[in-house]
Amino acid sequence: MGWITKKSYWWEIKRMIWPIISIMAFIPLPIHLFPIAFIAQGSKAKVRGWVSTAIVFLAAEIGLLVLFLFKFRHFDFSLLFTSVATFVSYLALYLVGNILLLRNVKPYLKRLELSDVMELEWTNSIRTIKTWKPNTINSPQAFVSQLLMDRNEINNYGVQRNIDQIITYFRTIIDKDSQKAELLVVRHQPILSLLDQYKSLQKSNINNGVTTTSKTEIEKVLNQAVVAVENEVTNQYQTQLLGVSAESDAYIQQLKSRNLIK
Repeated sequence: MGWITKKSYWWEIKRMIWPIISIMAFIPLPIHLFPIAFIAQGSKAKVRGWVSTAIVFLAAEIGLLVLFLFKFRHFDFSLLFTSVATFVSYLALYLVGNILLLRNVKPYLKRLELSDVMELEWTNSIRTIKTWKPNTINSPQAFVSQLLMDRNEINNYGVQRNIDQIITYFRTIIDKDSQKAELLVVRHQPILSLLDQYKSLQKSNINNGVTTTSKTEIEKVLNQAVVAVENEVTNQYQTQLLGVSAESDAYIQQLKSRNLIK
């Protein structure tokens, strides 16, 4: 487990390479690297707000560079003032840009972790990402995202394994039939309520017969939920296979009726 995700430390470090390089590149050559890092992270995490921020910073750095080069052509006293002002402005942009870049590391890594489970959808900002709302109809993406968050907060390996299996089954259904996935979300919403209760018991740090029994009961229900979701996915495949079989038989009969095959 890493610092932020359930992935390894090396997995997180490899995906933090842009912020690391950006911080090390203090001297602009001829501009700082943090706007490029913003664009790279925004593209991978599919967050438009980060890309837009990068464009603003990039325009500011290019504007400062153009202004300095314009003044540099004229060797007068104003060049000294321009040089100092340019340095201060570059320093301010460097500090603000990299602070924002570091602030985005946690949501960025979480988005990449989610991308390993399912295909990400473009969002305007991290704040506008669809989150799970109890007692409402939620999207399959929000359901899977909440499952992933719960898995990262729960310490029990058996529960984590069950969540991983449920995520895998939902990913299969989402890829094949989004409408079926929405029906599954409605049917299996109580899973998230159970996980929420399990997290509450875990955070209470109370170890007695009552909490242990409650956890065990939730774990049993989750085991049954995994079997139920697996059966639904299997039934979905069986239905599709029956349709394919019927279509194949009709095609063969058509060929035989035309004496194209024996």
